[in-house]
Amino acid sequence: MLCSPGSTLESVWPDFSVSTKVSLRNQLNSLFHHIRLLRFKSQRERALIGGFVSGISKDIQKIERIASNTMRSEKEFNEFLCSKPGRTTTTLIKSMCSSMSHNHRIVATHGDLHPRNIMVDWEKDENGRMLEDTVRISSILDWEAAGWYPEHWEFVKAMHAVDSRGPLRDWIDYLPTEAIGDYMIEYAVDYLIDRWHR
Repeated sequence: MLCSPGSTLESVWPDFSVSTKVSLRNQLNSLFHHIRLLRFKSQRERALIGGFVSGISKDIQKIERIASNTMRSEKEFNEFLCSKPGRTTTTLIKSMCSSMSHNHRIVATHGDLHPRNIMVDWEKDENGRMLEDTVRISSILDWEAAGWYPEHWEFVKAMHAVDSRGPLRDWIDYLPTEAIGDYMIEYAVDYLIDRWHR
């Protein structure tokens, strides 16, 4: 962060107008369209769901869960999401897991699209005041959870950043869904599974 100019989007988001938020959404759409254009380097890499370097899947929410082995299909990934060592899998979780889709495309994913991980910068007037119409995304931080994941994963993880009562309560309205898609059913299932994990 020391090398990234500007402020975190989280720290300035509540002060922005609707037009500035729309502009930032458009910028994120453009950036994530480019991320989605990334392709696998090899057939071996194509076979893995997980981190770009490690090939190991991570699920980072309130607690971090890391798969113990590599996964070669979305079905295996779903089984990872629906399991918790030392915890009995309920009938509801078994049912949800068996009904989860396993035919999403596997795409390049940041995995933690949250305003705290987005740096913005802007021009200032002669008095040092921010010129809102010049707000630009200067960088996207925290690529720890990035890798090759099912195409719904970016949306699902971004939705977990929403606090309906906090200063980011309208973040959902400005997610770059043109680039990352809108997967409310997958999010709802993941939300229920996350509650079971706690």
